[in-house]
Amino acid sequence: MNTIRVVAGIAVSGNKIFMARRSPDKSLAGLWEFPGGKVEANESDEEALKREIKEEFGKEIIIGEFFHENFHTDADKTIKLISYFMAFHDFPKESTSHDKLKWSKIEDLNKYDFCPPDVEVVEKLISHLS
Repeated sequence: MNTIRVVAGIAVSGNKIFMARRSPDKSLAGLWEFPGGKVEANESDEEALKREIKEEFGKEIIIGEFFHENFHTDADKTIKLISYFMAFHDFPKESTSHDKLKWSKIEDLNKYDFCPPDVEVVEKLISHLS
């Protein structure tokens, strides 16, 4: 089975977490996620996260500490999701891959439908930061 390495960025501002909803033309449309994407060959996790955020939001970020690593397997692939804390130089207002951007209170994260790989990250954020 194919394993895909994916990075995600978790931006925290006060007691809120930044999240983005996948556009209707994307796989897993309408589900929320922590932004990021696939790590390309010869690219570090940090380089991939910076590139993906720049591509999707047109913004620069500062990468913080590693937060969590988990695996999610579906019918044809396994996703290895590595998440890091990050900070935006200035907050995005639009995205090329998402139809909605939102800052949610940490305790409200479980009210949203997240992409399957992100669910474990949500659970750990709630227990870690609440």
